[in-house]
Amino acid sequence: FSAGIGVQLQDMLSTQALTLGASLRLPIYDPASKSADNAYAFETKAVIEEMAQAYAERTRTGSAAAEQAKIWEDSARVVDSKVTGAASALSDAIRGYRNGLVGPQALRAAFEAWSWYMSATVSALSRAALLHAQADMEAPFARTPPNGSAPLRLTGIDDAFKAASENSHSLAEIASRQDAAEEMSRSADHRIKAWLDINVGLGMTAAGVGWLPSIGVTGIPVTPVFGFELKPEEMRELQVKQHDKQAQYYEALKARVEAGLAVQLYQSMVALRSAQARLEVFKTQLLPRLEAEAASKDAQAVRRLDAAKLEREQENLDYLRARGTINFLLGRPTDAPVEAAIDEREALVALSRLLAAKNPVATQRRILQARVDTAKAVEELIDKNLKVFHIETVLNN
Repeated sequence: FSAGIGVQLQDMLSTQALTLGASLRLPIYDPASKSADNAYAFETKAVIEEMAQAYAERTRTGSAAAEQAKIWEDSARVVDSKVTGAASALSDAIRGYRNGLVGPQALRAAFEAWSWYMSATVSALSRAALLHAQADMEAPFARTPPNGSAPLRLTGIDDAFKAASENSHSLAEIASRQDAAEEMSRSADHRIKAWLDINVGLGMTAAGVGWLPSIGVTGIPVTPVFGFELKPEEMRELQVKQHDKQAQYYEALKARVEAGLAVQLYQSMVALRSAQARLEVFKTQLLPRLEAEAASKDAQAVRRLDAAKLEREQENLDYLRARGTINFLLGRPTDAPVEAAIDEREALVALSRLLAAKNPVATQRRILQARVDTAKAVEELIDKNLKVFHIETVLNN
């Protein structure tokens, strides 16, 4: 249904000040409309999934930035308390060097200690400030993840991959776009369409020059118009081919995304387990030994301990990144606890099996070939200037 209002020169010459009109289309034969409506519904669903993926990524980015900012603040606290002492020691070394009480090596050592503590503090605080700013920028886009934050213990990659695939908005988007392409192919596989337009018009006249001119109606014509649409057979074949190739493209793209998802999940699980092991080494071996050495108050030993503490915080960052990626893929909050109790060799075997089923190399060829075939179909439509024929006739008494 459509409506319009306007003024035409010939109406004005006939003293008609205004023309109103409405048109109602009644479909007589339109087998393609149902499939086209389904395609639009699938495209709408795909857009919603795409937006959900974008929000999930922004939520993950903001949460990860807030976590990492806290780690950098903890790193700054490790060394910030030592800056004043290092500055005082450097001042004493400068005075001692001027008075000939210390040599140049002691002065250089004092300067290097102060420079290290100061640069480490400034670097940690600046990174923390930038990450806090990033978290604040992402906060308006944050959404609550669909799954809970209960402790999770991962013992294999197969179950985790299945859960990640079901949670992936990107895979859901691709599946909807594939369904839309298939529906558009069915819609394009029809050549004939017929309809009846009912056009109703209203002409109005105005007379007089006062504040309230008189307005009259000249008539209400009703005009039925029969419409017919015919698509050339070659055009039908090319359009069907175009949408079929698009569906094949999305099918191959889905396999590639699944392969990438499996690799990302495997890498994150291995990185999480590795980070857990390194943090345990820092906790049980390295830090206790360095703390014992630093008990003598030797400046170099204290600095080695502080450097080890900073390295531990860096390992903690790696742990948080791996944990955040796993939680993101599984639709969980970024800070939800995760334990990777996996055997690396078994996980690698499982990943190899998944990749063999997806065959990334052949999948990439299928993606490129589908894109080329789609482009060729469109190019041929344009080169041959194929068009749909429209015929409309007014039905008179």
